Amino acid sequence: MINEEINEKSLVIYKNRPALVAGVEGEKLNIKVFGGDNFKVREKDLELLHPGPCTLSDLEERKPSDDSRSNAQEAWELMVDSSDSASMSLKELAELVYGVFDPRSAWAAWELLR
Repeated sequence: MINEEINEKSLVIYKNRPALVAGVEGEKLNIKVFGGDNFKVREKDLELLHPGPCTLSDLEERKPSDDSRSNAQEAWELMVDSSDSASMSLKELAELVYGVFDPRSAWAAWELLR
């Protein structure tokens, strides 16, 4: 979703779960999946959500406020009404709904899209 390199401490998606890139060993990336599992995976198996730096504690559940719910509804309406809706980036969506693009809002925006 983001056109940047995946580096150490980047927030990524691995099999529909958020993960933190913990290190690089050759062509494999060491990741820690939210919930405790560790894996060595290829970069192509990951989707970058936020370039970081990120920690797994950054992903504590974000409770949607009434403002973010109405912002999410507005964002959805903009995406549906726009003929160019596919061009809205995850960063733009997170900023529109949550007012900031950080690891937590990137994950929450990704969940909205799912």
